[in-house]
Amino acid sequence: MVLELVAVPAFGLLLLEPSLGQALPDLPLVLLLGDLGAALIGTLVAALAVRTRARDLLGPLLALPLLVPVVIGAARASAPLLVATHPSGSQPRWLIALALYDLVFGLIAYAVFDFLLED
Repeated sequence: MVLELVAVPAFGLLLLEPSLGQALPDLPLVLLLGDLGAALIGTLVAALAVRTRARDLLGPLLALPLLVPVVIGAARASAPLLVATHPSGSQPRWLIALALYDLVFGLIAYAVFDFLLED
C-alpha cells in the first residue's frame, strides 16, 4: 500500500491528461479491494505451502492462477475511472465481484486456519 501512495500519483501526473482528481473518490476502494484480495490469497497459499518440501515451487504455482481474477477485476473496475473521454464512475459489478472474491477467500482462510496450525 505504501508503494501505491507513491505510484498512483506519479502515474496520474505523468500519464493521465486530466488530473487524477476525477478518479479519486472511487479509486481507493478499488485499490483496497485489490490489496485485500492479494493479501488473503498470498497468506493462504503461503500457509498451505509452508509445510511442504517444494514450498518454493508450490507457492507461486498456486498463487498466480488465484490472483488472476483479482487483477482482472481491479483492472476492469479502475478502467472507467482513468479514461479521459468518458468520465464515469466505477462499474459496480466489478467492485462487487472483487468484494465477493475477497469474502470467499477470507472465509476459506478462516475455515482452514485451525487445520493449518496443527502439528
